[in-house]
Amino acid sequence: MEMATSLNSRQAALTCSGHTRPVVYLSFSPITKYGYYLISACKDGKPMLRQGETGDWIGTFIGHKGAVWGVALNHDASRSATGAADFMAKLWNAVSGEEIHSFPHQHIVRSVDFNKAGDKLLTGGSERILKVFDLNHFNAGLVSPSSLPVFLAMNNIQLTPSLYNNGSKHKCRHGVVPEPAVFKGHQGSIRQALYLNDSILMSASDDKTVSCTSSGGARFWDKRLEKDVRQLHFSTCPSSLELSPDRSTLVVAYGRSVGFWSVSGSDPCHLLQELSVPTSVNSASLHPSKSVFVCAGEDCKVYKYDYLTGVELECFKGHFGTIHCIRFSPDGELYATGSEDGTLRLWQTTVGKNYGLWRCGTSPDKSPNGEILDM
Repeated sequence: MEMATSLNSRQAALTCSGHTRPVVYLSFSPITKYGYYLISACKDGKPMLRQGETGDWIGTFIGHKGAVWGVALNHDASRSATGAADFMAKLWNAVSGEEIHSFPHQHIVRSVDFNKAGDKLLTGGSERILKVFDLNHFNAGLVSPSSLPVFLAMNNIQLTPSLYNNGSKHKCRHGVVPEPAVFKGHQGSIRQALYLNDSILMSASDDKTVSCTSSGGARFWDKRLEKDVRQLHFSTCPSSLELSPDRSTLVVAYGRSVGFWSVSGSDPCHLLQELSVPTSVNSASLHPSKSVFVCAGEDCKVYKYDYLTGVELECFKGHFGTIHCIRFSPDGELYATGSEDGTLRLWQTTVGKNYGLWRCGTSPDKSPNGEILDM
C-alpha cells in the first residue's frame, strides 16, 4: 500500500497495487459485521478482493481466461460474481475464493449484478441481451458443514425453483437448474446492467436509435412484462450507471455530462438535474447522503461537486492514465478509483479526517462538502 499526496491540497490517496493491466470496474459491498469490501475487475483476468476501509488485499479469484469487465458482491460479501472476455460469468465463494459455477455465454460478458437477496444474478454484454440466472440451486456445498445453516440463512436460499420464460434445463455441479430468463431489445453491446428491484432491471448500451443514429440508450425492463418499459436517449453512449444506496436515484455518466434521474415513485425516470464536467467522463458516483458527487474520466483527474448547487469543490490528480471507474464506499467516508495505469486509489471524502489508514491528527469534524460541523 502506497500513499501519494495530491498536488492541489492535503488529499493523500492510498494506492492499491497488484493488478498488471488496466482496472476497468470496481464495486463495494454493503456494510457487513466485518466491515465492507472492495472488488475490482481488470484486463489481467484476475479480479481482486480487498478490505474496503484500507484497500488491503484479501485474495484473487483465479479461473478466467480473458479480461474481466464486470464484478459484484452480494449483500453480505459471501459471494462474488465476475464477467469476462472468455464468454463466461462466474459465481464465487468470496470467503474461500473457490469457484461455485461458470455460466457460459455466446459473447463477452461486460456486466454482472446481484439482486438484493443475492439469489439472482443478472448479466449483460456483447450478446446484446440480459440474462437472469437463478442461484437458489447453487447450495452451500463449498462452505464448511458447521457453517451451513448460518450460510443458508444469510443468503436467503430457498429450496423451491423460480419460474422462467424458458423451461429448459442444464446440468451443474449442484444439480439441474433452469435456463436463465432472457430479455432482448438492445441493438448494441450492453455496457452495464443493474437491478433496480426484483421487478425492474436497468441497462446501458452502445446501441443506436432510429431517431438519432449516433445515440446510445438506457433501458428500464419490467421482468413481469418481459419487455422494456422506458428508454432514455443520449447524444453519446452512456458509459456508466449507478444507483444510490436508497435505490431512488440513478446516476448516468455520458460524454462530458453527469445526469441524475429519480427512479422511485410512479414515474420511473424523471430527470432531476444534468451537469457538465471538464472532461469526457467515464464514471460518476453520488455520496450516500446526496450532498456531493464525484466523477472521473479521460484527463486522469478526480472531480468532486456539490450535488445541490453543481459547484466544483475539489479536483485531484494521482493516476497516470485514464480513470475508468469511481465509486463511493457504503459509509461515504472514501471513494475508490480504477485506472488505465493498473492501480486502484482510495481518496478521503473529508480530507484530514482520521479513517482507515489515514492518520491526520486532531481536526474538527467536517461534512462531505468540507464545512465544519457543530460538535
